[in-house]
Amino acid sequence: EDEDEDEDSEYESESEEEPQRTMLKPVFVSKRQRQTIEERAKMEEEEEAYEEEQRQRDKERKEQATKLVIEQLKLEEEAKLKAAEEEMPDDTDGINEDEEIKAWKLRELRRMKREQDFRERHKKEQEEIERRRNMTDEEIAALNRNKPQKDRGKMKFLQKYFHKGAFFQDEDHAIFKRDFNEATGLDKEMDRERLPKVLQVKNFGLMSRTKYTHLVDQDTTFLSKSKHELEEEERFKDKTFSFKRKLAGTGRVDEAFRKRSRKKEATSSSSK
Repeated sequence: EDEDEDEDSEYESESEEEPQRTMLKPVFVSKRQRQTIEERAKMEEEEEAYEEEQRQRDKERKEQATKLVIEQLKLEEEAKLKAAEEEMPDDTDGINEDEEIKAWKLRELRRMKREQDFRERHKKEQEEIERRRNMTDEEIAALNRNKPQKDRGKMKFLQKYFHKGAFFQDEDHAIFKRDFNEATGLDKEMDRERLPKVLQVKNFGLMSRTKYTHLVDQDTTFLSKSKHELEEEERFKDKTFSFKRKLAGTGRVDEAFRKRSRKKEATSSSSK
């Protein structure tokens, strides 16, 4: 009996020392949402395959970037070598001395010819300037009238104007021998003189169009104003002039002062 009591007491002490585990609440999971062992293994395999594919992509991307860097370095090295070769001076002197001497003589003769032409042209310009300075105004006007005019060509009505430019012109070049007043584009295909008067304007139908075509058909003289407008302008000028005279101490103000001074003189003489 004593032994049975000892065993019971030991069992109770051991059960008291063990920690109590919390029991989870049972939750119902439907059949569709349940994952079997096979499905879990399949998902793990898919994840491993995706990670392997990502590692392979990263590896290929690194290899491609390395190739691009190597190619770029090669191109830079080739460009440096090419620039160094271009900067190297021409060291082929002395190969054919006779031909080089002939070429040098030709270059020197051309340079001397350019300098001589420049000096002669400058001398003629100075002589022309001195000659015109010694001429009278009538002689200069007659000379200008008799001066031959350049043939600039005839432009169409309302033709667009193109300037040939003013910089880096080489008169011997073929492009500068063209007629820059020749009609091009739409101006070449259309004759605006045959259009109705309302269409004979620039940019017809657009917001930027104007009612003016050119100054030839516009009267810019004072005769374009009516007689009434001219009289109004004269009246306004007279008012402005009289107002300025008042401000300057003349006109009516000065006249009133003179009247007062004459009246004082008359009273003083009568008192004597």
